[in-house]
Amino acid sequence: MDFTQERAAFLAGYGDPVSLLTALREQALYVPLDVDDQFFTLVVDDMPWNVAFTTWERAQDFARAAGRDLASVNVYEVTGGPFIDTVTTEGPVPTGLVVDAHQADTMVFPPDALTPGPSN
Repeated sequence: MDFTQERAAFLAGYGDPVSLLTALREQALYVPLDVDDQFFTLVVDDMPWNVAFTTWERAQDFARAAGRDLASVNVYEVTGGPFIDTVTTEGPVPTGLVVDAHQADTMVFPPDALTPGPSN
């Protein structure tokens, strides 16, 4: 199944976390960039979180909700796997991932859920 189907199954209570993460790694993601053209990162209680969106429209919804001028929003399109690997390994501290923020089906992946383990 693709990420949209895996997310729906997971949110309905019968999804498989490994399949969800596998589908996310294959998903095209739209990642907003900050004013320095770095991946936009939110920090909550000293924990960094990157945000990514499964469609450009969802990224635009988030930008509008944040009061951003859409003409000033830059995004980077990347496949989930390389992005996840970058997010979890290149930062100075573990970083989580929020997929489709400001949506009814937002998914939150803490850093330990993104790190490949024995079952991944």
